[in-house]
Amino acid sequence: IAILKRYASIIMACVIGAALSLAGYFIVLDQEHAASKAHFEHAIHKHVAILDQGLNISFSALRSLGGLFLAKEKVSPLDFKRFIEPVLDIHPEIQALEWIPRIKAPERAAFEAMARKEGFAGFQITERTEQGMVSAGTDREEYFPVYLVEPYEKNRAAHGFDLASSPTRLKALEMARDTGKMAATERITLVQETGDQYGFLIFQPVYRAGAPVDSVESRRANLMGVTLGVFRIDNIINNAIGSFSKLEQSSFHVFDHSAPAGKQLLYPKSSPIENRGDLGDSNCLDDRLDITGRDWLVTFCPPAGGVGYVVSHI
Repeated sequence: IAILKRYASIIMACVIGAALSLAGYFIVLDQEHAASKAHFEHAIHKHVAILDQGLNISFSALRSLGGLFLAKEKVSPLDFKRFIEPVLDIHPEIQALEWIPRIKAPERAAFEAMARKEGFAGFQITERTEQGMVSAGTDREEYFPVYLVEPYEKNRAAHGFDLASSPTRLKALEMARDTGKMAATERITLVQETGDQYGFLIFQPVYRAGAPVDSVESRRANLMGVTLGVFRIDNIINNAIGSFSKLEQSSFHVFDHSAPAGKQLLYPKSSPIENRGDLGDSNCLDDRLDITGRDWLVTFCPPAGGVGYVVSHI
């Protein structure tokens, strides 16, 4: 009996020791996981902050362009080119900067003739058919054609395209016109797109110099046109923070939470996921970007190896 008691004491001590060791192991493991998660979240927020900063710098270039049309009564294609070239030199992520004049129906023929006289042979206001073919713009009360665009050769296919013929583009343009602020489109396929990525547009309204713009009605009456920034989403992301090579083991998506369900995916276009809810992973980390009033959601989901695996590669 004494021997059994002695062994029982030894066994109990071993059990207690093992339990304490196991408890200590899980405490350390939890601490390491918490530290890894905090490191992961910090890294992601840093990347998103860089992306946000890059976007805002790009948008500032568009704001400065509006001043050109307020400073000069007539901006020639050469004036526009000289103003834009140094801007694009330091903003390679911008696909194009454009001037979109407001042309009322009675002015159309004279405007097209003026454009041809300024060196744009064969210029006309156009739109795209459902099959993607170019056709002469149909009759409407007013037009918003792409007139001045740089770099021109890379964006020649968009020259003359009437933004009023596209409901998605017109919606954002009218938002900018009525609010007096920048407005972005939901995802679109650019007229000049030659690759396989989504794009979006940013509109900046330009009103007649000195005209009242203190109401929606006065802004509508005095809109002269809009300056336009054209962006390809992959280019914007890759320019700001690289190709996320250090996070390649993490599932990275960008969604436009303001868009209708089924049209929210922005990046990568090849993903089968269309909406944030489709990911369904509580371990995913979300961050947000305000793109001139549109709610972009940047989502990272750790791989099977967990947060720690990603952190070790950041």
